[in-house]
Amino acid sequence: LLFYRQLNIGNRMSVSNNLCSIQTQLKQLEKLYHKKEHFVTLLAVSKGQSVEKIAEAVEAGQKSFAENYVQEALAKMKWFEEKGIDLDWHFIGKIQSNKIPTIAKHFSWVQSVSHLKQAELLNKFRLNELPPLQICLQINIS
Repeated sequence: LLFYRQLNIGNRMSVSNNLCSIQTQLKQLEKLYHKKEHFVTLLAVSKGQSVEKIAEAVEAGQKSFAENYVQEALAKMKWFEEKGIDLDWHFIGKIQSNKIPTIAKHFSWVQSVSHLKQAELLNKFRLNELPPLQICLQINIS
């Protein structure tokens, strides 16, 4: 189970304090609903944030980040990779077909697959040496 909450980096609370507050709330909710500890994974939406701010979140224990601008995400991924920091990257938002090969090669998750053709192309471009790409399907139930 993933829990989305955008970190409000502009407020007076530090990234570390903000994450600590969110994690405390998650632990309380896990207890309230009789779930195992760490049943919920916090996914921090890091789009538009600097690598320095993301690094603060990493230092505070955050490991999963979501981006919806491929080029911005690639620069961040490279920065952390060069530092030897392994993170879990999710692509969120509308998928442009010309970005599918890059998304397939660099992200662990794609949260926004809305067409079979997208899933097929993501599979086609996923490198064999990488773990399977995790996807979330958008389904119109009407």
